Order: sequence, then C-alpha cells, then structure tokens
Amino acid sequence: MSVSPPSSLTKQRSLQAVKEIFAYHSVRLFSVAVLLLPAFLIGLSYPKTELIYLVYLGPIAAAAILLRPLEVTVVVLFSLILELITGAPPSEKPHDAFWSAATIAVAGLLIASASYFVRRYINPLQTAGIALEISPVAYAEFDYPKCSLVRNNQAFEKMTNGCTDGKTVFDFFLEPTAQKMAGLLELSASSGRPAEDIDLSVRCRDGRSTCWSVDFIPIFSAGGGTPQSVAMLAFEQTDSVQRTRVRDAAIRFSSELMLSLDLEHILRVAVDNMALMTEVNAGGICLIEGEHWVGKVGYGEFNDEMVQSMRFGYKDFRLGLIAAENRKTIVAEDTQNDIRCNPDIIKQLRIKSALIVPLVAGRRTIGVVWLTQTDRLRRFTEDQINFSTVMGSQAAVAISNARGYQNELSRARQNLEWIESLSQVTAAYASSKDIRIICQQALEAIREPVDCITATVFYRDREINSLVNLASIGYMLQDIEELKCIPMERTSLVVVQAVKNRAMIIQEGNLDEDISEEQAFIWKALGVEKERRLFLPLITSQELMGALCFSFPDERPLSSIDLDIVRTIASQLALAIRNWEMSKQMV
Repeated sequence: MSVSPPSSLTKQRSLQAVKEIFAYHSVRLFSVAVLLLPAFLIGLSYPKTELIYLVYLGPIAAAAILLRPLEVTVVVLFSLILELITGAPPSEKPHDAFWSAATIAVAGLLIASASYFVRRYINPLQTAGIALEISPVAYAEFDYPKCSLVRNNQAFEKMTNGCTDGKTVFDFFLEPTAQKMAGLLELSASSGRPAEDIDLSVRCRDGRSTCWSVDFIPIFSAGGGTPQSVAMLAFEQTDSVQRTRVRDAAIRFSSELMLSLDLEHILRVAVDNMALMTEVNAGGICLIEGEHWVGKVGYGEFNDEMVQSMRFGYKDFRLGLIAAENRKTIVAEDTQNDIRCNPDIIKQLRIKSALIVPLVAGRRTIGVVWLTQTDRLRRFTEDQINFSTVMGSQAAVAISNARGYQNELSRARQNLEWIESLSQVTAAYASSKDIRIICQQALEAIREPVDCITATVFYRDREINSLVNLASIGYMLQDIEELKCIPMERTSLVVVQAVKNRAMIIQEGNLDEDISEEQAFIWKALGVEKERRLFLPLITSQELMGALCFSFPDERPLSSIDLDIVRTIASQLALAIRNWEMSKQMV
C-alpha cells in the first residue's frame, strides 16, 4: 500500500506549528535569561561580598510569579550554577560556599513548591470567583435566618434590576415571586438539602416578567448544625419557555384552524392567539370588502361591537394599505410620530404602538390583523413578529377556505329556495286558470329567492300592439295604473327593446343621460331609477309572449343562480301565457 506524499498545505501547517512552538519556548528562555543576567552581573562585580548569593533569590521569586513551576526549577538550577561560578572558591571558604549553594537550592525549591501550590489550588478558586462574577448564571448568598442578601454577581443584579447588600427577597421581588423564593430558601435551610424550582416566573418591581430555573443550596460552617447562609443559583430560560409557548400556540392554532370552517370562530382564534403571543392589550381583524376595510372581530380594549362598527376607506388605513400591497408585516413602535400612520385613526383608537400583519391567501391580500398597545410605547421582538407573520398566513388560508365553504353553503340554500319557488309556481298554475292570479303568485314565490325590489309581468297583446301589465309587486297602485299598458312603438324603453331584440338586458345604476323623457318618467315614477334592472322576453316555441322585469338593490351583484331562477320562471310564465291564450281561443 503506497502512501501519498504530504500536500503543500500540510507542509505549511507543520512548519507554522514548529514556528509557533519555537517562538513560545524562545520567549520562555529569553525570560529566564533576563531574570538571571542582572544577578549574574552583580555576582561578578562583588564576588567576595557576604550574602551576595541572596541576589539570586530575586530571579527565583520573579520566575515563581511569571513562569510555570517546572521553569522555576530550571531557574533555581541555573542560579545555583551561577552562584558556584561567581562566588568564593570552595578552597578558600568551603563553609561559606556550601551554605550559599544550600541556601539557594532550599529557597528555590520552597519557592517552586509554593508556586505549584498557588497555581494548583489558589488560582482556580480565584478563577472560579471571577467566572462566577461574570457568569450568565445568577448567584446570590443570603444570610440565615435574616434572609438578607450578603453577596451576589452581575447576573443576579440583572435578574433583580439592581440590588443592594442587606435587602431581603421581598425588597426586590414582587408577590407571589418573593413569597415563593422565601419559601424555597426556608425549605433549603430547614431541611439541609437543596431546593429547586425549574419554572419560576420572576416579576420584578420594574414590571419585567422573566422565567428562571432556581436552586437554593444550604452552606454550613465547619462544625455543621444550622446553615449560616443559603446560596442561590439561577439561570434564565425565558427564551426557551417562550419558544415552547410559541410552539404550543402554533400547534393549537393550526389544529383549531384545520378543524373548523366557521368563519367567525376562525377569526376569533386568530386574533386571540396572535394577541396573546405578542402580549398586546388590544387588536382586531379587518377584511377587505370592495374599497373598504371592514372590522370583523376585536380583542382586549377593542371589543367586537366597537370593531364591527369600523369601516375605513381602503386608502385611509395607511398601515393596512402598506401591509396589504407589500405583503409584509409592518411594525410601528411610535405611531404618533410615524408618518405612515393616519393621525385621525391613531387618535380615535388611542394607539401607541402597532403590529400590522397582512392576511395573504395565495397571491391576494384579504385583510389584516392589527395588534396594538394603547397604554404605552413598546417594542416587538423578532420572535413575536415572525410568529405573527406565520400565523397570519395560516389564518388567511383558513379564512379563505371558510369563505368558500360559506359561499357554497349559500348556493346550496339558494338552490333549495329555487326548487321551493318553482314548486310554488307550479302549484299556482294548477290552482287557478286566471292568468293574472298565476303571474301574481309566481312573482310572490320568487321575490325572496332572488331578493328583488320590484317585479312585473307584461303580456304582449297583438291586437293593440302593446305590453299589458298582468302582475306587479313592489309598486304603488297609482304607479301600476300609469304603466298598465306600454305601446310597442316606444322603442326607447328598455323593456320594449328586450322584447323586440328577444334578448335579456341588464341595466346598471343611474339612468343614462340620453334616455327618453317617457322612460325617465316611468322609472322615476316607480322610484327605481337608481337600482339595477333586468328585462327578459317571455318566449315559448319561438313565439314572443311578453316580458318579465325586475329591479334589484344597487350594491348587490346578480349571481348565476339568480339568473337561472329568473330564466326558468320566464320560461314557465311564457308557457302559462301561451296556454291561457289557447284556452281563450277555444272558448
């Protein structure tokens, strides 16, 4: 098996590592040389001075402070060698030379041992103390039984929004947090065992609310007995708890939306959950209907009745307009100074801060959820904004589905009404031979299903070449008398045009400016000049029998079901009139 040669990158890394090791040890060797050089020069300058060997204790002590124990031992050995070189020769003063070397050796070993002990035992304690001071884990020690604060770290100050030695838990925590922490402290001291709470909601006097996992640990003196103090260790888990709540809320929210097709219930679930997670005190949902924002449900200070009375122009609700057109959540933390806000709406609703979430179903914005704070300015967290945006998307799909379901349900009800109205018309045919009664009952039967304001059946009388009014609903009697007969020569009238063209005509809104005086007079007399009007010719077996006319509310569009009903009724009325004509001829 062949081994490939190391790559150039591996060689570069190896050389770099060697250089770093050499540089590290070079610095160490240089430090040793710098420490020993002054002592060596002094020893050479004053070789016969008594106690001159003590100058070597300086480098040894400095090495104990600056270097590691092993390096301190090396400095001791070098100091011993240099003392033997620079000191008095052993032949002249053997006793002094011995004691000088022994003193340096013993003192050096003692200093090296002390250095090892300090680095091994004392420094870790100091390091632990420093680490505890800057640790994110809150630490505090309470005197017992007074329960007064003895010492604490920075994290505890953050937890309590600043604290002073000597204060008790009741001074910097609100109820019931203070009472619960005092109970844990007492339990730990009395039982001699740690006491804990893994989900303690901490409310401070500045109004903040956070969540902590807390442990109280008794601290005993050397003799045992009753603990002199109790240490508290706590770490914040607000973010973790918040994420758990968000996850649970999202699951609950999604399941609620999936299991319901009730539009009102979906709107309520959406605004309640989003308001709770963003911790606002007011809010609501507005849906887009035509050119208006229409309030549907409210939350908190904005109750349903208040919100449902709201109706803003599409461009007047500026924040909603921006959120809808950009399909992005809009944050306005200071609405009074935000140029995007409509001052009138902000003043009317007393909104300080707002979060506007678009309801986007597919590629269409169907409304917005507005989550507001009315009593103070506030900031919305990134998690709250993201949660609201995601929940808004789910709510939009659910709202769209519920609307589709309601539309289908409405169509089904209309179909049932249609069937019922047709059965009533058929019953009218069977119950009477008077064409006027038949037409009147037919119009009464379809009035509610098609939701018309007025309706009229005209019979085409060929002998006088006119349209004769057989039945009407929704008119005053004097108006019916005036329109009892319409000559076919009046071609400017839409009903005459529908008959002659054999086509259905729908006329929208106000009367046209070029309308004839006769037609204007008729519609104004009937009071329906501003409604939507529909004219159908009555045709059976290619024979023109008359006309059927309706007027509808201006704002309500005609559905396909409406048109199907009136076409069917028109066909049946045409057949009934044809049968009536034939019966007259037979008599």
